Amino acid sequence: SFALGQTATITGQQEGLFSWTDVNYLTGGLQNNNTSGIIEMGGASSQIAFKSPDGINNSNITSLCANNINYNVYSISYLGLGQDSARSTMNLAPNYNYCYPVGYSATVSGVLINGSFGFESCITNYEAVTESPAFSSLSQTSSQPGFSNTSFIGLSSIYYAFAFWNINS
Repeated sequence: SFALGQTATITGQQEGLFSWTDVNYLTGGLQNNNTSGIIEMGGASSQIAFKSPDGINNSNITSLCANNINYNVYSISYLGLGQDSARSTMNLAPNYNYCYPVGYSATVSGVLINGSFGFESCITNYEAVTESPAFSSLSQTSSQPGFSNTSFIGLSSIYYAFAFWNINS
């Protein structure tokens, strides 16, 4: 029973903000003003959101009020850095097999994978992708006020990445 104009696709920045609000509601951070940041990885994009100090002027900061407490939340989205998009991009790199475990074999989107993990080669591939102009603000996010003294919670596809690598959190 929606009327025309009541539905829309949210922005990546809103997605990060809503995820931050959801996590901090569920963990009690909004009740005691002791919030956590979030790193959310979806299929096509990743979001980072955390509480920013008062008085910071930045287009990625949204103000909200919860339980009569005002929060300034820095939220940024990186389209193309979701698990599926990033993996597709990495599979185009010259040494993509070095980013898969030794013995892993599969065909992914028509690309034959024969894992031959090599840390240095894999890191070189990731640096080439994340240092591209499309993600120039990625390295700047960690220098934003509030980032360094925030504990973060990982969401969404991070679970599947950990499960793939058999990492217990």
